[in-house]
Amino acid sequence: MCLGSLIVSLSTSVVQLTIGRALQASAASCFISAGVNSISDIYKLEERGTAIGAYYTAIATACAFMTDYVMLIPLSYTIGPHYGLTSLALIRACFLPSGLGSTLGSPIVGRISDKIIISKRKQRGGKWLPEDRLLATLPGAMFLVPLSVLILLVWNFNQLVMVIGPSGTYAVDILQTQTAEVIVVISGIRHFFAAQASAFALPLIESIGVVATCALAASVAWFGFVLLFITIIYGTRLRKWVDLGYTTTADGTS
Repeated sequence: MCLGSLIVSLSTSVVQLTIGRALQASAASCFISAGVNSISDIYKLEERGTAIGAYYTAIATACAFMTDYVMLIPLSYTIGPHYGLTSLALIRACFLPSGLGSTLGSPIVGRISDKIIISKRKQRGGKWLPEDRLLATLPGAMFLVPLSVLILLVWNFNQLVMVIGPSGTYAVDILQTQTAEVIVVISGIRHFFAAQASAFALPLIESIGVVATCALAASVAWFGFVLLFITIIYGTRLRKWVDLGYTTTADGTS
């Protein structure tokens, strides 16, 4: 991490910058997988969403994740000209809502997902259904993330964690014996989609315009909502198709 940061700070070319950023990402990935793995070992099922939400806040679902980058990368070409912002400092200040939204939203949404798990288990007489946790993602995935791309920049980052947090915790819930592996896969998929958004956001804006690009990003986010909804409805059947060693005990442990 330190070596990558040093290379980035001293870089004089795009190649050097890319190498430094790659080293930074490689080092940061181990904190994500090992940290969430440790949290899943320490906290009970009903507390895990809050704990992982707080962890994501401290270190601050791929379709929703893309909207973050579609909005952030071209800020100097979208928000800047529209509002007459010529100062680099003011344009860079527009990135602050991303961190603020994650900081405020992650622990709150994590706690909500825990409450849903507790409530649903009580309604079923103690029976645990992992997909219950994904119910916490529906408002954000269906309405708040897509609409915030089209309407309100600041609100997007707070709603993004409504999807990312519970969906990540859900994956941990159903694969307790493979927590580190599943977090690595989730992180890799999210950042793969983020990389595509980073690469194509500006060319799309130059080609089809800001509104059309944001509408396309919102459509991708709505597609993510459809996938989440299918998982909630048919999750039990889907897990029976291929046995990956899913957690099935009532208390959510392996």
